[in-house]
Amino acid sequence: MFAARASTSQNRFMSKTTRQYGRWTSPLTPATVAAGRRVDGVAFDKDGATLVWLEGRSGQGVLVVDDGRGDAPRDLTAQHSVRAEVGYGGGDFTVQDGTAYFVV
Repeated sequence: MFAARASTSQNRFMSKTTRQYGRWTSPLTPATVAAGRRVDGVAFDKDGATLVWLEGRSGQGVLVVDDGRGDAPRDLTAQHSVRAEVGYGGGDFTVQDGTAYFVV
């Protein structure tokens, strides 16, 4: 098992904004979709701000994180493919306390 660490800061949780369902700003942009990247899974960490998703890129599965601080989303697992090696799909992951867990 491999854990990819996504650092979090407690200061950004001091002021929360409540938005109507479907009205929050998503880091998944139309440009991401148009670039041909497949999004296979999405998970929030329990902090409610950190969003992790799995992108399919040329047969590889890459976890991407947006920590909610306004920085550009970044790859967590560019060096590992979050997919089954035998071609049966795979790509299952979970996020807990700033760490993403998946099976290689």
